[in-house]
Amino acid sequence: MKEFNQLLEYRNYYEYSFDCEAVRVLDGEFHDEATKLYSHFIKDYFMKDTDKWAFDIALDCIKNFTDEECNIIKEQEEIFDYHLGYGMYVRNRYVHSSKFHSYLMAESVSGRVAGYIYTILLPIYNCLSEEYMKLIGDYDFDDIKKQYGDRQPIIKEMEEKLAKWEQGLTAKSAMQTIRSTIRESLGPDGFKNIIFPIAEEHITKHKHINIEWREFIDKLYSNTKVYYKEYNRFKAIQELNVISRSSGLFPIIKSVDEARDYIMDNLGFSYDDSLYMAECALAIGKMQDKVNNV
Repeated sequence: MKEFNQLLEYRNYYEYSFDCEAVRVLDGEFHDEATKLYSHFIKDYFMKDTDKWAFDIALDCIKNFTDEECNIIKEQEEIFDYHLGYGMYVRNRYVHSSKFHSYLMAESVSGRVAGYIYTILLPIYNCLSEEYMKLIGDYDFDDIKKQYGDRQPIIKEMEEKLAKWEQGLTAKSAMQTIRSTIRESLGPDGFKNIIFPIAEEHITKHKHINIEWREFIDKLYSNTKVYYKEYNRFKAIQELNVISRSSGLFPIIKSVDEARDYIMDNLGFSYDDSLYMAECALAIGKMQDKVNNV
């Protein structure tokens, strides 16, 4: 978080004392500035002793990082990917040796320490914002960010707003905005443009969409998080065997219109939704026929 990022400028001034289990500001040219900034955060953000303690530990951790280590964590946005044993290091070095705090707090404190490290190091991260933490803890958001993060500015925009405690914005409403904005930008064929390459790859490998179905549907699920309705509709038409009925030497369903009507009659989807799913089914059926030289 940009406000907390200012602490990096003075990180060498913040020394952790194991005797009193708190940070003290070292003497130096910028002692007053470092003290003022530190006091601001302690006064305005940390009301509980355990919160301040975790924050002080985080400052000591950052003080002991090299510039290269700071850059690696900034790039990966994850300390545990870089250092798998870092949580245990924090617990052993600070919590288990504590004279004033219970060792039973080890797990929660090490998690808070990691959150404060990210908040200080990363330009968009705020472990103090409940709604921001809900957003980044959402598995759907994580998949969407991995898939579209470099191409869809709405993702960063929603992250920044929640990190800044934008009034009235929740993680749930942010996700709704992200999904709808991305769907609109991908256009009416967005779902097809995702599903068809995955289906073609799967059919080329297995000859039929039904073979290793779980493998296919798991991959589809992780890549269609902005299309959860379409994903569920597609699963429904697959359970209805629309794809299988439209492919092979003697297809039962021979046209998109027939597939549309069959879907409407059996699943009760709207005309437009049934038509869209029928187009998906027939296209995948043709992929199967092509691969199997039908």
